[in-house]
Amino acid sequence: MGQTSIRSSLLPAEFVSLVAEQSHSTVNEVYEMFSRCARCHQDAVFPVVALEGESWLVNSDSGKKLRLAVYGLCEACAALPDIIQTVNRELFAESRTPK
Repeated sequence: MGQTSIRSSLLPAEFVSLVAEQSHSTVNEVYEMFSRCARCHQDAVFPVVALEGESWLVNSDSGKKLRLAVYGLCEACAALPDIIQTVNRELFAESRTPK
C-alpha cells in the first residue's frame, strides 16, 4: 500500500468542476462535500480525494467505474493515526453495500 500524507491546499477549480460533472452534482455541492469533517462533522480544514484501490486496478474495458471519495477532515481528526485509511475503508464499504 502506498504512503498516505495530508497537506492543506486549495483544490484546483478545474478538478472540482470535473468531479461535479462526473458525479452529476453542482460545483457548490462538491465544495459542500469538503466543508465538513467526515469523522466528527466539524468545519473541515483539509480536503481529501481518495480512489479505491480495487477499482483503480480493474481493467477499464470491463465497464466498471472508479470509486472516488471526496470529503473533508478537521485539524484534530487529521492528526489521528491512519485516519484516511479508516475513513476510506468505511466510505468504500458503504458504497459496496446493496441498498
